[in-house]
Amino acid sequence: SDPSNPLEGEVWYNSTSNVLKAYGNTAGTWASGTALPLARSLAVTIGITTAGMVVLGGTPTSPTGYMPVPTATTEWDGSNWTTGGVVNHGEGSMQLGFGILTAAVIAGGYQALPTIPGLATSEEYDGTTWTTSNDMSEAHSDGTAAGTLTAGLAITGANAPSFVGAETEEYNGTSWTAGGNLGQGRARPQGSSCGTQTAGLCIGGEGYTTTVEQYDGASWTAAPSLNSGMYNGGASGTQTLALAYGGHPALNTTESYNGSTWSAENTLGTGRGYCNGMGTHTAAMYCGGQPGSGYVATVEEWTAGLGVITFTDS
Repeated sequence: SDPSNPLEGEVWYNSTSNVLKAYGNTAGTWASGTALPLARSLAVTIGITTAGMVVLGGTPTSPTGYMPVPTATTEWDGSNWTTGGVVNHGEGSMQLGFGILTAAVIAGGYQALPTIPGLATSEEYDGTTWTTSNDMSEAHSDGTAAGTLTAGLAITGANAPSFVGAETEEYNGTSWTAGGNLGQGRARPQGSSCGTQTAGLCIGGEGYTTTVEQYDGASWTAAPSLNSGMYNGGASGTQTLALAYGGHPALNTTESYNGSTWSAENTLGTGRGYCNGMGTHTAAMYCGGQPGSGYVATVEEWTAGLGVITFTDS
């Protein structure tokens, strides 16, 4: 018979029903969530689905850039969006952000097109107030990040003219230092990331690469590739249980990772890029972005649970 309290990953044969079964993640789905108060693109999302926030990003008032920049944080409590603390630097594209709602870091970015001056500034958030912290080692105009306030990993973008970079920087709660370089340089790099400073993932990148790399706190090494390329999408979870979704210009694909294989999952309702994700492998949010030329306030929530899986011969 089926065990009364199966463990995740457990597999058994039910001799009564003559079927092979397992206990693991069942198919997840995206559902519409509460829209952002303001349409945003190129914003940072930090936290989990019951305590998260969207920081900065651009608003759709000009065809040439990402201004004006909303400097107030938009916080999520699992039910409602509310206004949080005001940042000290109004970067228009700040894709470096990590931590939790009450202990977060944002860094780098640029202010407006067409000059795109890269910035080195960073700030810390305590759930109420943003405080300026030490600058990054170099200015960076785009990138992606993972980790915590005291152990952060910034997978940085490069400045003009090439915008191609392989650099990473690590944050210890006080200062920034150089980390290991990616094996494959990426433009800006505009991939997605999740995990921690000592167990992180960099997923995809400009050019719709399928490349995935993993970080052990010192070096990047090749990890199993995505099934389809993506860039400027979202990611959430850990190095061995990850979810990657969306991407420029209007990708709606979702893939899950178990530490060895990427698998196609149910797609987003609205494909879009230029936004980050928050949450975990089983509970994630994808907020705002660009499904085309315009910005949206669309929010979708991902839910995947544990349950009994029955294997068939079909």
